[in-house]
Amino acid sequence: MSMMAAVRVFELVFVLLMLGGRTDSVHDGPLLLLVSFDGFRYDYLDRSQDRVQLPNFKYLVQTGVRAKWVHNSFITKTFPNHFTIATGMYEESHGIVANSMYDPELGEMFHVNTSDPRWWDVGGEPIWITNQKHLGGKSGVLNWPGMQAQFNNTLPFRHLPAYNMSIPYKERVDTMVGWFKDSEDPINLGVLYFEEPDHTGHFAGPESKEIDETLDMVDRTVGYLIDELKAAGLFERMNVIITSDHGMMEVSQERVIELDRYLDPSTYLWVDRTPVAAIWPHDEVTREHIYTALHNAHPKMHVYYKEDIPAQYHYRHNRRIMPVIAVADPGWTIAQNASLSREWNLYKGNHGYNNSYLPMNPIFVAHGPAFRSNLLSEPFNNVDIYPLMCHILGLDPHPNNGSYQKVAHLVKKPTSWGPPPSTPEIIGVAIGLILVLGMCIVGCGIYMQRLERSESIKQAHYTNLGKAHSEEDGDTADKEPLLEAEGDV
Repeated sequence: MSMMAAVRVFELVFVLLMLGGRTDSVHDGPLLLLVSFDGFRYDYLDRSQDRVQLPNFKYLVQTGVRAKWVHNSFITKTFPNHFTIATGMYEESHGIVANSMYDPELGEMFHVNTSDPRWWDVGGEPIWITNQKHLGGKSGVLNWPGMQAQFNNTLPFRHLPAYNMSIPYKERVDTMVGWFKDSEDPINLGVLYFEEPDHTGHFAGPESKEIDETLDMVDRTVGYLIDELKAAGLFERMNVIITSDHGMMEVSQERVIELDRYLDPSTYLWVDRTPVAAIWPHDEVTREHIYTALHNAHPKMHVYYKEDIPAQYHYRHNRRIMPVIAVADPGWTIAQNASLSREWNLYKGNHGYNNSYLPMNPIFVAHGPAFRSNLLSEPFNNVDIYPLMCHILGLDPHPNNGSYQKVAHLVKKPTSWGPPPSTPEIIGVAIGLILVLGMCIVGCGIYMQRLERSESIKQAHYTNLGKAHSEEDGDTADKEPLLEAEGDV
């Protein structure tokens, strides 16, 4: 075997190894579906049987894991917390600090339909992008905040062209399951959002009959999801995480604080609304005036300079956090004027309050081959969900504020469900195997070359012996075998 042949074999084995690893990582790895039901308060699951039964949620809890609640991030609003779940970063770190924001560097306002990456791609990396950086990973995102934005010029492999609240819940489930079972390009990560029970909680209140009816509808949606996954042959492989962005608190028209009673509206821009009012003063003098005017204006409102916001909120270090914020006590509303106060009177429930207030905290339920069974966990932070998802999928996490160690108790031992190794592990093992194989092939080639050389030398030796006997014996040498002649010497 020549050295050139050995090199050819080495190249062939290398290519086959790489192709084989690529196929396995796509089709045989773990599957994960992240689901959010907006505004699903942690204790909705514990309502009495005569109010609402929720059999499908209870099935997942009994055969999976549940946290008592999740500590969400301040401010407890929809876009900031959904992006925190997706990135594992606090709001000051990933930059989506409110549903409505002003960026003084861009000189622009942010609203919920904004997809400009200048707003989104400023440090955080959502799980669907992390997944696609892994060999063969494909993500599908349906209605989750940020799905339309590019991160490092990358979009989810599957996603809707625009946020669409009008899509029926069953159709959303059908779409997501279809992405998983696609015969040519199946996804291995799905991210799915539903706007209930938040919508009903706002307009009927968290203690209303209407919210119980909505919870029943949400539970039936979960049941339909389970049935469709089973019909597709995916349920036993699928790891499902169901969580939410925040809880819900009752409010009333008697508990409204109007800023115009204390401030001249021409001196500031009201950027984000109740219960955390984000205020952009027109200049530094106005900033001090606004703070002084509001500081002791109402006993149910707390006012902070940006730099004095309590450290435990993780809500200081971002240019999109306004120079002055006013925070209402739970159950209270901050409105700019009487007209907007009447608008807020339509609300029976709200969120956004201090995240240390228990009704602001959401649910966490998980089920699948990676998770333990019938486990009730102590609370953890929603920034920990991102590293948990990375662990399940075998991904290298982007820098984040979470900790896998705080949620590791939710997961079975790796040998029992087999998450794929991380990228460095795959590369290390592959390189090691290739080096060992290459050394063996090269060693064999060297051995064969030496063997061929030895045979050539031996053959030459026999030939020389034969010539010597021919000279001594004349015609006799032609009648006797060469080896016999060597034996006679």
